[in-house]
Amino acid sequence: MASLPLDLTSDMAAIAEHHAEGISLHRAGWFTEEEWTEHQRITYVALMVLGVDGMRRLGETLLRPRRAMTYTEMMNSGIQQFS
Repeated sequence: MASLPLDLTSDMAAIAEHHAEGISLHRAGWFTEEEWTEHQRITYVALMVLGVDGMRRLGETLLRPRRAMTYTEMMNSGIQQFS
């Protein structure tokens, strides 16, 4: 997966639009039942992967360990507060 933040809203909208187009095509008779089943499977897997990746990224951001301050850094930050 890419290291840059994703625009999950636009990705979800694109998948929803793709799904809506598929529904229209299915109703018009352009898909066999087997093709429609495959279309549904691909759409739902794409949504799940997007959701899992978003949760993973959120977890990494929230649970990223913070580096402990050294004694010198603590003293310097205290001095700056009172300066």
